[in-house]
Amino acid sequence: MDKATFFKVKPKTEVVEIPDLGPVTVRGLSGAEWDRYETDCTSSDGGETKYVANRARLIQIGCVDPQFDDSDLMQIASLPAKVLIPIAGAIMRLSGATKEAGADAEKNS
Repeated sequence: MDKATFFKVKPKTEVVEIPDLGPVTVRGLSGAEWDRYETDCTSSDGGETKYVANRARLIQIGCVDPQFDDSDLMQIASLPAKVLIPIAGAIMRLSGATKEAGADAEKNS
């Protein structure tokens, strides 16, 4: 495979239907976005890593429709978990960051 083909890969998108809300379009994150997500959602306190607002940040970065920015983060975090969990789960799956995605990658290697 040549580099031009390699660099043509784009994140996939998916519509997630949320009861009482409707359709939300999400996409997988790029490598740089995943790095930003991990950095933004962790803090170290005495050598222990803590995760902070990780679902909200993931949704803020991975939502296509609606689109969010940093000012929306706390409002996203205040939504019911039954809304956030399926959206965040789809973004993680599309980003290849689930156990299932890891198992599929191992099968293809």
